[in-house]
Amino acid sequence: EKMETGVFSTRLSLEYAFYGMDLTISHDEDAPISGYRIPDGIHVIWRPSFTNPAKFISLLVRFGEMGGRRVIRGYDPPSSPSRRRDVGPLASREHRGVLIKSNSGFGILYSSRLPIPIMGVDFFSTHSLVGHGFLTGYTLVMYDGSASGRYHLPIILQPIQQTTHHILDAARKTGYFARSEVPSRYLSYLEGRSKP
Repeated sequence: EKMETGVFSTRLSLEYAFYGMDLTISHDEDAPISGYRIPDGIHVIWRPSFTNPAKFISLLVRFGEMGGRRVIRGYDPPSSPSRRRDVGPLASREHRGVLIKSNSGFGILYSSRLPIPIMGVDFFSTHSLVGHGFLTGYTLVMYDGSASGRYHLPIILQPIQQTTHHILDAARKTGYFARSEVPSRYLSYLEGRSKP
C-alpha cells in the first residue's frame, strides 16, 4: 500500500508541475515539431568531462520503451581505462532516464544510482541532425560536488546503425579521451559551446 501511495503521490506532483499535461514521449510518437525519432537501440553520446576539463567522454546509451513511454539507459565509462576490471559494480555507473517533449527536440530527465544519486537533464535539438548528421544539445548536472565547477556542458547524440558491426565498433571507442582523440566533426561543436 505504501508503494501505491508513493506512486500516486509522484503522479500527482508531476501532473501539478506539468500543468496536467503528459510531457513524456510515447513509444510510437515522433519528436515534436521535427518528426524525427531516435530509433530504439544503442547510440553514442559525446560530451566534455564534468570533472576534468582536459578530457572528453564517449559513452553508449540504449533507447527503448517501458510502460508505453520512451526511456533511456546508459553507463558512465570507467575513469581509468587501464583498470576497467577494478572499477567496482557496473550498477554504480548506471543512469536511467525518461524522454520528455520540447518544442525543438526532446529532453531526457535522468538520475544515477547509488552510492551518489545525481539528477541531470539533457536536451537535444532534432534540427541539428540535417546539417551535422548528429544531434547537438547541452547537459546540466544537478550536483554541487564537481571539482571543476562545471555543471552545464555541450553534448552530442550520434545515432548509429543497429547492426552488430556498428554497435561493437562504437563500444570499442567509449571512455575518456584527450582533445586530439575526439573526432574533428564533434570537437568544433563541443569546444565552441564549452567556451564562456
